[in-house]
Amino acid sequence: MGDGAVSAQPWFNHSIFGRALTPQDDSLDMVQIGAKFYGEEGATLVFNTCSDLANYSKTDIAYEQYLFWSTVNINCLAAEAFIDSSPNFVSYWPESLTPELLLTFPSVATPNIGRQSLALASKDGVTLADARDGVEITEVGDNFVSATQKTLNTKYLLVAKADFNFDGIEDWFVRLDWNISGASGIGTDWIALTKLSADSPPMILWRG
Repeated sequence: MGDGAVSAQPWFNHSIFGRALTPQDDSLDMVQIGAKFYGEEGATLVFNTCSDLANYSKTDIAYEQYLFWSTVNINCLAAEAFIDSSPNFVSYWPESLTPELLLTFPSVATPNIGRQSLALASKDGVTLADARDGVEITEVGDNFVSATQKTLNTKYLLVAKADFNFDGIEDWFVRLDWNISGASGIGTDWIALTKLSADSPPMILWRG
């Protein structure tokens, strides 16, 4: 190791499922969610584990529970990425998500409301701090930072840390819970980021 790299271990936010996942959780069958949904026809759908979600989609769920459905699915997607990740890696990230770190995220590290292409939307070197509409930090808590950009309010929640793409370097899975002030828009999204050196800014690997 060198250049600011430190040995790291997989980490999962204990607030997501009521406990921290560990490398010993090797299947989605082991990830308890205890989620109850209502189908369009009024039937009650109970999902005990993340693996129970596989045979269902948003169209099977009552409209008023779409946001809850999306949140549970993103949490389980993070669990799947965590379970499938490499256990041996180094990290260039700081210990926690802070306002200062958030502002170094790429400017496209925002909810993908317009479903725009990440490649087309990316601008090298442009960060949230440089964003055209400006970003105001509104709240800081345990593993999350909330920010407002014009009318878009986003809570950035750090869900998991692991080597998701098997390059030997720690990546972060971040859930984005958002709403639009003065409008009915509300939703949740996710991004996976990496940091390739101590001096390099975070970059997006994937997003929802």
